Amino acid sequence: MQHVFGVCPLFAGVFLLLFWFYDIMMQEELFKLGFDLSFLKRVKIEKIISFEYSYTKGYAQYCDEIFKLKFQEGKYVATVKEYGIPEEKAVQIEVDDSFEAKLEDILKEFKVATWNGFNKFDKHVLDGNSFNLYIKMENDNTIDSSGYMVWPKNYREFKEAIINIFKELLGS
Repeated sequence: MQHVFGVCPLFAGVFLLLFWFYDIMMQEELFKLGFDLSFLKRVKIEKIISFEYSYTKGYAQYCDEIFKLKFQEGKYVATVKEYGIPEEKAVQIEVDDSFEAKLEDILKEFKVATWNGFNKFDKHVLDGNSFNLYIKMENDNTIDSSGYMVWPKNYREFKEAIINIFKELLGS
């Protein structure tokens, strides 16, 4: 009888380990199928120290728009590179903390934290549009997302809000 009870904890440990491994594999498969598993990643949006978003409109020269916000040397600097302009001619503007707060609000409104790990593409399209998004917060949380002719939920509204907030800096 002692051997049976002595072996049970071993079987229980192996069972729990297999269950944990199965759970991780299922999360990956569900994420690939488009299920929102962001609650498992626990990304919290707060105090952005680096924001980089770009999207393309086809494959012409300078066909992308780039929007950045960096916190460096105690201040925020926003960068705007508009369509049709080379990246070396991008405009840099010093902004205050209120700009970062507005950007945080946009990210929260459109639930961009749920996009972390989104990396989808339509392999049947050869000349389409794409996007890349990378955000790093002061708490070391990051959001890394990209797509080619496939977009995460709320993408269109997010894109419009980002374009508006950054282009306001240019007065356009």
